[in-house]
Amino acid sequence: MNWLGCWSSRSLMWAMLLGLLVGCGPQGGGLLNGREPSSQSGVQRSGCVTDAWVAKVGDDWDTHLTAIFQNTGASVVYDLGVKTTIRSGWILADNDDTYVVSVSEDGKTFHTAWEAKGEQGYGLRPRIGSFEASGRYVKLQATGGDGHYSVSELQLFEDAGVRGPIGVKASRGRHPTEVARTSMLHLGLALMIA
Repeated sequence: MNWLGCWSSRSLMWAMLLGLLVGCGPQGGGLLNGREPSSQSGVQRSGCVTDAWVAKVGDDWDTHLTAIFQNTGASVVYDLGVKTTIRSGWILADNDDTYVVSVSEDGKTFHTAWEAKGEQGYGLRPRIGSFEASGRYVKLQATGGDGHYSVSELQLFEDAGVRGPIGVKASRGRHPTEVARTSMLHLGLALMIA
């Protein structure tokens, strides 16, 4: 029996298993990357906030790559699992609104950690913040501006001074009706071909 070949196969199997396990959690884009909200209220397409797909700077506020916050009471809350110190953040959101990141230890009483103020220019605009706050839960809400609230991506980091997004993929955002129309056209073509 070839023990070397057997050992190599087992090593390869363990290496692949370890790779799968390491790849399961949030990584690359900070504390929220890939996390689903533990709760949400009044937010459409909330998965866009942490999916590592970002619209282009200047894209329209309402695209398939943005979560829409219906009003100032709308929010998404993320459970980090343990109390964590957050020192910096990056957000790509509609230009003329303020986006508030709050933290909580119990998921009930939240304290403001960062206010990402409105920016000059049209459409989606990035904001960078340095701050220090600790908590297990993170809440994102919008306020002020013109009442059209949207977020393409939020990243939070334990490290201070992170200056931009990490591990994101950028794409041109398209209005949801355009996405639906294109999908229907593709379905129609597929049915005609079949």
